[in-house]
Amino acid sequence: MRILAHLLIVFVTLTSCKSAWTEEEIIAFKANCLSASEMQNEANPEAYCTCMTAKMQAKFPNPNDMEEILLEQDSLQAMAAQCRSASSPTSMVWTEKGSAAFMRECTAFAAEQNITNPSYCPCVLAKVQLAYPTKDKLETMTKETMAAIGDGCK
Repeated sequence: MRILAHLLIVFVTLTSCKSAWTEEEIIAFKANCLSASEMQNEANPEAYCTCMTAKMQAKFPNPNDMEEILLEQDSLQAMAAQCRSASSPTSMVWTEKGSAAFMRECTAFAAEQNITNPSYCPCVLAKVQLAYPTKDKLETMTKETMAAIGDGCK
């Protein structure tokens, strides 16, 4: 847990003066998480870090605000526990390849709809991953729910 807190400090330092997650920041956060989770012998680092990245984006749409999590250790521990549970070998969790495919489709959709907000697709992806972390849950998502998620990210 201390390693994750330290990585958050480093990440917040690197992202100061930003108001929304960029693709580079998402990649950097996940890479730092992967390094830390491998040192902590997480059972499924890729799944765990995908989950943690989505949770942090959902909780902190502005990455500058992540400093607050350091004051909320219980909240950070709860997120980590949820992600460990979701990353168990019995759950299908979003893979890097699946996330990249989603981003490509979302980017094409955004262009068709004239959505110019650069954080639209990362926001949609984070919210979908958080709400639907497993294949069986993802299959229950309705078009109306997807539209509501998209509207919330515009």
